[in-house]
Amino acid sequence: MNVATTVLELDAFLEQVIDRSLIDVEVIEFSDQSDWSISNGALSHRTGGFFEVIGIEEDFEKEHLMLYQPQSALTGLAVVRDGKELYVLLQVRMEPGNTNRGQYGPTIQSTPANYLGLHGGRRSSLLDLFYQANLRCTPCGASMQLDLGTRYLQKSKWHNYVLVDEFFAGEDHMIWVSLHTLTERLEYNNYLNADLRSLLSVFNWNKLFSVQTDIELPDHSGTMIRMLSYYRDSHSLNYKLKSLQELKGWNIRPDGIIPLDQKDVAVKMYYTNCLTREVPHWCQPMMSASSQGRIILLTRENNDGSEFLLTMRREAGIEGGYLMDVSDINYPGEDYTDHLEPQQVILHEFIQCDEGGRFYQHESIYRVILTDRSIEITDKQVWVSLSDLKYILGMSNVASIQLRCIASLFIMQMNKLLEK
Repeated sequence: MNVATTVLELDAFLEQVIDRSLIDVEVIEFSDQSDWSISNGALSHRTGGFFEVIGIEEDFEKEHLMLYQPQSALTGLAVVRDGKELYVLLQVRMEPGNTNRGQYGPTIQSTPANYLGLHGGRRSSLLDLFYQANLRCTPCGASMQLDLGTRYLQKSKWHNYVLVDEFFAGEDHMIWVSLHTLTERLEYNNYLNADLRSLLSVFNWNKLFSVQTDIELPDHSGTMIRMLSYYRDSHSLNYKLKSLQELKGWNIRPDGIIPLDQKDVAVKMYYTNCLTREVPHWCQPMMSASSQGRIILLTRENNDGSEFLLTMRREAGIEGGYLMDVSDINYPGEDYTDHLEPQQVILHEFIQCDEGGRFYQHESIYRVILTDRSIEITDKQVWVSLSDLKYILGMSNVASIQLRCIASLFIMQMNKLLEK
């Protein structure tokens, strides 16, 4: 059984698994494989599973290249309580599109194609903890969470948590680590994957302790949720699916689906060898962008503590069209000016790539920036307290994945019992 009690042990285990996976990724042409082909206007797998690459037309003029995977992915954490400390079971997740190939991910991170065995390999490990009644564990939390609304069409993730009675040995690429140890690596670049960050940020960790704590009632989150509900209720269907061959902004070439404008994403085919995955080798398409994105969460201090500036944003792939997001966002490939006002200070910063099973080194720089009260905001922005932020994160299908990722930095502040 693998257990990390220090960050050095956690670092060493990550490197060991990456080394023995012998992962190798290369770009190939569409004609070099037979599993994926363009049929009925979409790039699809021969089984009809996994995902599809499609075109959509928004507002009857703007085109997007998107991934269509309406089935919810299962993501889950197994947790054990050891005295006053909580431990979570992580896996080293090897993905061809990860910037550094291997990152720590949750106990389970599985699409229907994985747990139904469409790839012909072994089933995802430890599914029974989350999908079957199991007397050795207690289900302790679940929520549905949105995925990238500019890259996916109507995709969500099912977050699950189980409290197990005692430590047990997972697979050889899995390791138990305390939450306190894990938080020491929250600002490391491409160290934790986005699903793990999301699972860490949206869960109420306080409830796993038997002692009671004072309930912090949210202040402004009710206003934000009412605004979000209003815009979602008034949102009309403003897009339609479009054949890849009919997209004006992309060319289908032997080496991929290539944009005419470098601001847009490309799709290329990749061949991967990896000894620690469900199958040892496979071909798949992945999206990539020409430049790094930028995620900004502004914060300010007042007499009651920290506040954070949230934005209600429209994204074409989100059911209802709107979500709660960070202060400012530029997806990878989009232009932006990297500028700080004189009164602004970067408090936290890390680089995070998006899901490496769908995107190739598609990464953004995340920053928490301290500002003052002079900043002007729009009618779709509001300053919220830490308790507001926690409340919004805990709701299903409200917060963007970027907001959930950056909020992982504040897991200790949002769960006071973890600090004791």
